[in-house]
Amino acid sequence: MKTSDKIIIEKLKLIVKMQARENRSPRTSSLREKGNRKAGGQPGHEGKTLEMTDTPDEIIEHRACFCPECGKDVSNQPFEFFGKRQIIDIPTIKQVVTEHRVYRCRCTCGKIVESDFRKSGQIREEY
Repeated sequence: MKTSDKIIIEKLKLIVKMQARENRSPRTSSLREKGNRKAGGQPGHEGKTLEMTDTPDEIIEHRACFCPECGKDVSNQPFEFFGKRQIIDIPTIKQVVTEHRVYRCRCTCGKIVESDFRKSGQIREEY
């Protein structure tokens, strides 16, 4: 086999590899097979929904100030409650730092008496 034939064969192999890469699906797509089920809750599955609480931590009342039709002030008109929504926020986790302090005093006998750190607080900072 001639050198030029070997080069042509190597180039053809490279072309085939590159074409195979182009036909491959992108890495970010799902590798899972497509199923027959639609997204979301499936028929026959008992759904779960968040329940509203009777004792919210905070109540914010919203009352209109002006009529959207004529623009008149309605803030002195009697209002009736007609609906509510509840937003459940998960509070951010915050570290709680407890400082332990030790004190000393002099006994009437002259001895200096020092309090000590109980079991925790033996080192300056701990988690």
